[in-house]
Amino acid sequence: VMLMPAYHVSLIPFVKPKNLRQELNEQHRALHPNLHETMTLSKLRNLKHQLVEMCNKCKFLDVSTVAVAWVYFEQLVIRGRVDKSNRKQIAGTCLVLAYKFYNENDDVEDRRTSDPAQKEDQIPKETRELKELLFHVRKLDKKDQLDPADVLVKEFSVFAWLEFWVKLESPEVQLRLQEMLALLGREFTEYYGDEAWWLGGLRTRNASFESNGSRSGSDGGRD
Repeated sequence: VMLMPAYHVSLIPFVKPKNLRQELNEQHRALHPNLHETMTLSKLRNLKHQLVEMCNKCKFLDVSTVAVAWVYFEQLVIRGRVDKSNRKQIAGTCLVLAYKFYNENDDVEDRRTSDPAQKEDQIPKETRELKELLFHVRKLDKKDQLDPADVLVKEFSVFAWLEFWVKLESPEVQLRLQEMLALLGREFTEYYGDEAWWLGGLRTRNASFESNGSRSGSDGGRD
């Protein structure tokens, strides 16, 4: 900042994106020395963006489910289970776990028909959605193309690394949820309508994990 009579000028030096990224990665390494050395800030940010983008590709996927998956992933990063080589496989597996435990689905009748044209209707909705989710998880890694079978095999290992504890309270996820809504360019009330259930507790497929109250309002608030 230069101070001169009648002038007040601020100078912002130009920094190349590559140099800025390197500097931020070094700062992140200094703040988190216990993380695997290959887990840089830029890799974490890029992976988070890829997971959030899943909400645009899978219309059934709630952004809160992605937020839960990211909390799982962060726990595994802190515990030293994640490095550069397996980060996308584990992130994809966390997303599958979060989908199974938290993503809401309407009950689907078991429709049976002998008409080949309606064969698709015989497949449960959750099965179709999981298949679509795994299809997009596979594309997380453009080089190796994550095999859905490998992701499903990894699922139990990730579950064990989380010490079989996938129950999360709202405060643990709210910050990540707000960050991901911002990445999508959406406001909380715009996405969820008048529902205030996030102020009370996370809702799984089979139960409501409550911290301060229970979910209220109708189930039709989200687009």
